[in-house]
Amino acid sequence: MNRISRKHLESQVATINRMLGAPSESYALVGDRYKANIGNYHIGANTPGDRYGTRFCLQQTINEGGGVHVVSGTEVCGAQAFADVLSAMISGIQAAQEAIRQTVAA
Repeated sequence: MNRISRKHLESQVATINRMLGAPSESYALVGDRYKANIGNYHIGANTPGDRYGTRFCLQQTINEGGGVHVVSGTEVCGAQAFADVLSAMISGIQAAQEAIRQTVAA
């Protein structure tokens, strides 16, 4: 089993943003202030200092102040488990998009 890096996880999240047409960056500089990009998906991480290590979750920005909704439902323990969740989400998005294409073509 290959080690899952933060870069790999970020690549998976970038794929989700691209597939859903969501902003690729969490914040944008507007004038002299930063504004959250509503709809952006990004990684949330928490390292509580216990033996289980960093816990990850997928978050979506829901307002201009930077408030988020945890899309993955809960924090997932470990990078490998989180990568598996992201892979499943990408597969689900692909299946839904294909079903829509087939419906429109019919």
